[in-house]
Amino acid sequence: MARYGGEEFVVVLPETGVEAAMEKLEAIRLAIANTIIPIPRQTTAVTLTVSAGVAVLGADGEDVHALLDRADERLFQAKKAGRNRVVGPDDSPTPVGVLGRGPRSAA
Repeated sequence: MARYGGEEFVVVLPETGVEAAMEKLEAIRLAIANTIIPIPRQTTAVTLTVSAGVAVLGADGEDVHALLDRADERLFQAKKAGRNRVVGPDDSPTPVGVLGRGPRSAA
């Protein structure tokens, strides 16, 4: 995992099929969503959400630029579908809580 820009991160999973990649990103999304972050001297806490787009070498492109472009398109699909979800090659967002290159935002 590496920071790619402002609030964006890239997760590279070599030799990983699309199903396993989707499951791994969903596990990351859930772990972040389930982490409560207390704010010092405040009575409230915050949680973070993750929206992610998955791209696969070969099916979505043969070079890093094509893969990042496709992952970015899917990231925006996840945001458009309500955020806090993972969108993969079948172009359908995973429902929240079911199964992430994505920004994290305070909820």
